[in-house]
Amino acid sequence: MSNDYVEVHLREYDSLRREIETRATLSSSLIALELSALGVGLLAAPNFVDLYAGLGFLTVVLWLFWLDHTEQIWKLATYIAIRLRPALATVHSSALGWEPFLRELDARPLIRSTTYVAMYITLMYASVPPLFVTVYIINALKGQPELVMGVRLVSAVAIVAFWAFALHQFRQFTRSRNQMDAWISDPESF
Repeated sequence: MSNDYVEVHLREYDSLRREIETRATLSSSLIALELSALGVGLLAAPNFVDLYAGLGFLTVVLWLFWLDHTEQIWKLATYIAIRLRPALATVHSSALGWEPFLRELDARPLIRSTTYVAMYITLMYASVPPLFVTVYIINALKGQPELVMGVRLVSAVAIVAFWAFALHQFRQFTRSRNQMDAWISDPESF
């Protein structure tokens, strides 16, 4: 095995790790942005009832961006485990063994699985829009002209539909993540 062969794979690995780190930072930033928007929005919303709808919509948008970055991280890890690890394992058998090790560790009953983090974050993203739309409808329809009530109801329905789309995307993400975890654990099954 030539040093060039190993060097090419290691450079690719370094590049992919940097992309994973960048996407992880962006994912964390989206969560921080969501929490900041909720904090500021909730302070102002009692005076501007339409902010509830805006916060519900923003939450769905940020959730979809978070799902995209997180799924891309899983795809990069899958590529590393399926393509790069076997190539480098010819030089050293335990090369790039982190991803399979993480799956083994997560499967142990006394260890909290890494996949729970996605559930905690989704709990925040999934619960905010229906809650805010409900508060929005209750407060936004009181004593308003019919046109304003109609626009607000259409807005609320659109946000709920967008939220349902995001829930579907989360289910797809979960299926994809589980499949990629299986491939990482057993690359031969790819």
